[in-house]
Amino acid sequence: MNKLFILTCLISGFNFLQAQDVKSFSLKNAIEYSINHNDAFQNVKIDEEIRTEFTKENTSIGMPQISGKLDYNYAFEQAVSIIPAGTFGPTEQEAIFSQPHTVNASFQATQLIFDSRYFLGLKATKSIKHLASLNTQLNKSNLEKDVALAYYGVVVTKNAYTKLQENEKILEKLLTENKEMYKEGLIDELTVNRLELNLSNLQTSISQTKINYDNALANFKFTIGLNNDDEVLLTDNLETLVAESNTALAQEGKPQDRVELQMMQAQDELNNLNIKQTLSNYAPNMYAFVNYGTSAQRDEFNFFDKGKWFQNGMLGFNLNVPIFDGLKAHYQAQQIKLEKQKNLNNIETFEKQYELQVTTARNNLMEAQSQLESQTKNRNLAEKIFYKTNLMFSEGLGSSFELSQAQTDLTSSQINYSQAVYQLIVARYNLKNALKNN
Repeated sequence: MNKLFILTCLISGFNFLQAQDVKSFSLKNAIEYSINHNDAFQNVKIDEEIRTEFTKENTSIGMPQISGKLDYNYAFEQAVSIIPAGTFGPTEQEAIFSQPHTVNASFQATQLIFDSRYFLGLKATKSIKHLASLNTQLNKSNLEKDVALAYYGVVVTKNAYTKLQENEKILEKLLTENKEMYKEGLIDELTVNRLELNLSNLQTSISQTKINYDNALANFKFTIGLNNDDEVLLTDNLETLVAESNTALAQEGKPQDRVELQMMQAQDELNNLNIKQTLSNYAPNMYAFVNYGTSAQRDEFNFFDKGKWFQNGMLGFNLNVPIFDGLKAHYQAQQIKLEKQKNLNNIETFEKQYELQVTTARNNLMEAQSQLESQTKNRNLAEKIFYKTNLMFSEGLGSSFELSQAQTDLTSSQINYSQAVYQLIVARYNLKNALKNN
């Protein structure tokens, strides 16, 4: 008895641990999870960080630049100088003016005093970071849409799969009953054959729907950043998700709400600064510097013993004045101006397309809602017809053909309903993105 109790506890504990591995997701939870685990979006966030570090790199140019240097030289064959005749005697003389061991230690510091390119670059850092932030925001919006559609795809296909399985149970029971009736000679073989054909067709639809469900589930896991073998449970039901679509038509927006337009406007600001920065190559720039060092020479390597070290230092500034560069900066600025014009054309085109996109998306949503209402009525009517036909057939008042047709219509209506639900959800998100995605 004790062994049985222990075994039961172990099995219960194992089942509990298995249940703990199942990850539950509402749509909101799934979106939040994907933001932290979707690999592609993680790279987008890294790209934003890279742009931030890039702007810091440009800012650092204006900070003091300090470097140190240590040189050691050993002249294993020392250079010999010739002293001309008559300098220290009637003949030429050979002399060595350096020691074999030489050490020089120095440091240099430079500081930017004035460079218009640098100050324009500082202004550009704000636009660069803003553009990177907008790109992340756009990708986040797209990811939220992808996760939502993947989530809905699982819920819709699972609902269709469940409905078809319920039909299968009803049809299997009906077929079993009719086989018994056939054995007793109450009905003909054609009736049984029709039911068998209907069941076979239904099972084919179930098999295909199961594949669609497995694919939708795998796509959902991949989209939010899960492994394919992770167990998941989606907690939002079909009715709740459909009800959310009813408020989409009341939304309003303007072109400036779209991140794409904001990105193009930010790029226009960058283009203006790039033109000024390129033309500033014709402006002078100034840097201050200070050098300080010490050196020593020895006939042996004993620099840290006795002997003198000789100090040297210098400070000053460098003024660079461009005179002529073959019009290189001019042509570079012209290229940027042309890119700027292309971007302005894209802005104008986007503003024209905005109303078209919104109108099309709104019409598609209205049509999707109408289709769902129609398919809902068709499904309800098909269910009513099937159950009534089934009852009449059981009482001997209906034909097998009518029952077979009613069952086929029910299966089709349920599949059409699921497709209409998904199309409504897609249309809702298309309208949402057309109006605003920030």
